[in-house]
Amino acid sequence: MCMSELTPLRASPSVARRGDALSTRAASEKRSRPSAMSGWIVPSLAYMALLGSLGVTTKLALDHVSWQDVILWTMVAYVVIGIVMLSTGQASLGFGPGTGAAIASAVLASTALIAFYIALGRGDASQVVPFTSAYPVVTLVLSALVLAEKITLLRGLGALVVVVGVVMISLDS
Repeated sequence: MCMSELTPLRASPSVARRGDALSTRAASEKRSRPSAMSGWIVPSLAYMALLGSLGVTTKLALDHVSWQDVILWTMVAYVVIGIVMLSTGQASLGFGPGTGAAIASAVLASTALIAFYIALGRGDASQVVPFTSAYPVVTLVLSALVLAEKITLLRGLGALVVVVGVVMISLDS
């Protein structure tokens, strides 16, 4: 079976209703954007540069402090960012639709970061960072299963390239 022929699982009625609301909001946001790339390309480039630098700075830190210390400093940075966002009205901490997913995202992000720091403490940054950068393959599969997004042939081939790259980096020890 070809990757472009995979069909997503259907969501439950409650998820489908939320999906309809999200689709309406997404369609509205899409109409307000000048072009598909203009809204996400700059933050994506920033993410790539910052995350790429994170592997090096974390490895330097882990030569002298524990991963637990790095986590605490990460928390301090998040607290400062959170206070600035709350005090400037850019965010509010409320409960409602999406709160559960937001909490799950926070738990996943923080646990992933802990695992990343532990891996960096035990391996070379030049191996750990590219290896852990294969997470888009997980996102691709989960987005098809949970969000009913299509896995196109091009996306499937891209995932294959990522997996081959990870294998090549892992074999070079």
